Amino acid sequence: MTAPWIPDDGELDALARSLPAPDASAAVAEQNRTRMLAAAANQTPRARRPIAAIAIAAGVSLAAAAALVVWWTRAPASEPAARVGTAVAITPTDGARLERVSPFPDFVVHVRDGSVALQVAALAPGERFRVRTGDAEIEIRGESRFTVDAVADHVDAVAVATGEAELRVIDGPRVIIKAGTAWHAPTKTAVIERAPLVTPPPPPKPDAPPAKRPERRTPHRVTTAPSPSPSPAPTNHDEPPPPPAPPAASPGELEFRTGWTALRANRAGDAATSFAKACTLAGTSALAEDACFWAGAAAKRAGDAATARTALARFVATFPSSPRANEARALLGWLYYDAGDLAAAKPLFERAATDRVPRVRDSAERGRLAIERH
Repeated sequence: MTAPWIPDDGELDALARSLPAPDASAAVAEQNRTRMLAAAANQTPRARRPIAAIAIAAGVSLAAAAALVVWWTRAPASEPAARVGTAVAITPTDGARLERVSPFPDFVVHVRDGSVALQVAALAPGERFRVRTGDAEIEIRGESRFTVDAVADHVDAVAVATGEAELRVIDGPRVIIKAGTAWHAPTKTAVIERAPLVTPPPPPKPDAPPAKRPERRTPHRVTTAPSPSPSPAPTNHDEPPPPPAPPAASPGELEFRTGWTALRANRAGDAATSFAKACTLAGTSALAEDACFWAGAAAKRAGDAATARTALARFVATFPSSPRANEARALLGWLYYDAGDLAAAKPLFERAATDRVPRVRDSAERGRLAIERH
């Protein structure tokens, strides 16, 4: 039985634009104009608000809006009623620079500079919330309130008020930050610390004279005068020491950034090459998961089916529990389908059809129906 044709939004828009516009007569237009003018004349004029007051109110509103960034996402209608959505409140300070990389179910925020306060409601099963810098990744566990400080795209401090966060620094140990604790970059303080209560020392007694150091007597010696040597240049102790050199980029980091630059410029082939290098160099770090997925996705976008199949199969085998694993399975299923290998495509579509993201489920369902028609 042939399925009924249902026009999409594009077809409906084209049909609406093709209809002729109603041509009202001049008499009808004049009647409408007269009626509107008469109604306006009978209304009581309202007091005008001073322009200065309007400008001040608008400025205050804009300043308040700039201080708080809120991204709100709702779960699909098929979710249970108790699960109405996930709220994220992000407050940048100190001229912070940040950007959202991806929405839920895998919410990623990249903080490049400054201090950012974040508050995340309880996460649903399968959801993740991560804050990324150029050298680290912070992932929260459940409902949390925490702050992240970054300097020159490098994590500088993480403080957790409620909840729990996992910090993964590239080429560094994995650190679990509990509620009420903070992490600082190793160049500043210890890795995990609780803020100590500093007790100032008691002031000295005014009547007590300063203690005298005992004099040291040097025995008299006759020595030969040394040959004169140039005196060292005077040192200016008031000058601050030079700042430490920024840490070197972690393995795969530069290649990953190059890949994103190429992908944003619609150079999918170059992006796939850079992502593949980052995937290999990053090893098992937090960067590897994203790099390996985008190596396959960019190759598919570039039309290189063989490279895309190899990269996506490697991603699924290496990161089977990743939030993007089912998305990779759906992409890989379509690559096998296009190559005529329906036996390999079918289990991939069946597994991806269980994903909680609607677009991934829809893609997998279309693949299953296409196989059934064959």
